[in-house]
Amino acid sequence: MQRRPGFRFVSYGLCLVFLVGFRASRLHAQQSATGVHDPKPANVPQARPLPINERGRKRAPMDGRIARDAFLRDNFSEEGQRVVYSFESKAGELSIFELVTWGYSRGWSSTAQIQIKDREGTVLSEVTRPGGTVYRRFVCFASTEAGTYRYVLAALKESFRYTLIRHSDFRARSKQEVLLVRDRKRLHGYLATSTDRVTYALQLEKGGPVAIKVLNTQAAAQRQMRARQKRSGTGMRSGMRSGMRSGMRRQARNNMRGGAQKCWNSFPEFVLEISQGGKVLAKGSHFALFTPEKTATYQVTVSAKRQGEGGLFDLSFDPRVSMAKVTGFVADGDDEGIAGVTLRFLREPDFDFVGEAVTKADGSYSLRVPKGSYSIRLTNAVGGQQRTIRSKIEKDSEVNAIFRTR
Repeated sequence: MQRRPGFRFVSYGLCLVFLVGFRASRLHAQQSATGVHDPKPANVPQARPLPINERGRKRAPMDGRIARDAFLRDNFSEEGQRVVYSFESKAGELSIFELVTWGYSRGWSSTAQIQIKDREGTVLSEVTRPGGTVYRRFVCFASTEAGTYRYVLAALKESFRYTLIRHSDFRARSKQEVLLVRDRKRLHGYLATSTDRVTYALQLEKGGPVAIKVLNTQAAAQRQMRARQKRSGTGMRSGMRSGMRSGMRRQARNNMRGGAQKCWNSFPEFVLEISQGGKVLAKGSHFALFTPEKTATYQVTVSAKRQGEGGLFDLSFDPRVSMAKVTGFVADGDDEGIAGVTLRFLREPDFDFVGEAVTKADGSYSLRVPKGSYSIRLTNAVGGQQRTIRSKIEKDSEVNAIFRTR
C-alpha cells in the first residue's frame, strides 16, 4: 500500500516538534548550570517551639524522615538524647538544613551536635556548637551520589526544643563561580558559612542611580535588623534601652509559654560589595546606592557581617531609582540658622542610608534622595546634640527642622 504524502508531512512535523522541545530543555538545563536558576526557600511556617510542658514527657524524639522543602519540630527532654532523620538525595543535590533551638527558661544554655551520615553510618559532616536560650545552626550538604542519608541530632549538653527545616531548591556552587542576574529584580541565595561569599554579575547601563539591597530571608531576622539599625542610626539610644529591656522581658515570657520569639542576635546579617573592573564602588552595608559611570558588567558580592552561622538571603535590584531633591533649613529656637549640622537620611522600613548633607553658614542644605519615607538624624557639630525627625518624600520637597541648642 502506498503512503500518502500527508502522513510523511505529519511525521516530519512531529520530529521537528520533538527536536525543538529537546533543544529547549537542553537550553533550560544549560541556563540552570550557569546560574540563571532562581531558587526558592522552603515554604514552611515560621519556626516555633513546642509548648514548655512537653518536657515533662521524659522521652526522646522519635526517628523519622524529612522530605524535600519540609519541616518538623520536637524536643529533647534529657541530656544525651539523640534522633535520626533519614532523607533521600540525588547525586550532586544540595540540602540546606536550618535548625532552630529553644531552651526551657531564661538564661538556658545547651550544646547541639549535628552529623550527616551515609547509609553505612560513615560521618560525612559534623557540627558541634554550644548556644544560649535561642540559637540557630545552618548546615549545607551536597551528596556525591544518589541514595539515603541520615541527619543525626544529639543534645550533648542539656535538653532543648527545636524546629528543623530542609531547603531543597538551591544548588551547590563553587567558590569561584559567578552567578548571572539577567533581568531579575529579586533573587534568593545562601551562604554556607559566615566565611562564605557569593558573587553575582549584573549588567548595568550608564545613567541614573541604581539601588541594591540584601536582607536575611527570615521576617523575624528583618525585624531584628531594623531594631538594631534604629538604635544605631537614628540617635534614639536612651529610649531604645528601655525598649530593649521590656523586649527581653517579653521574650523571656514567650520562651516560657512556647510562643513566637524575636531571637535577638540569633540571625546572620549580610553586607554588599559593589565593584567594576577591580574598583570598589560600595562596601560594608546591606544597602548600596550608586551611579554607574559606564555601561558594563558590575560584580555584586554578598558576605556575612560578622562571624557566626551561614543563612539564606534575599537580594533585590532597582536599576532605575526615582529620585527627589530635598532642600531646607535647620534653625535654633530663635529662628537663626545653625551651621555644621549633619543630616543623615535613612529610608524606612530598613533604615537604608541613602546620603547625608551638612548645613551651610545660614543653616541651609540640599541633596537628592530616592523617594520614600525617612527617618532623618540630625547631629550638631558643636556639642554633639542629636535629634530625629520623620518625613515622607514623594517629590521635590522642603524639609526644615528646629534644633534647640539649650
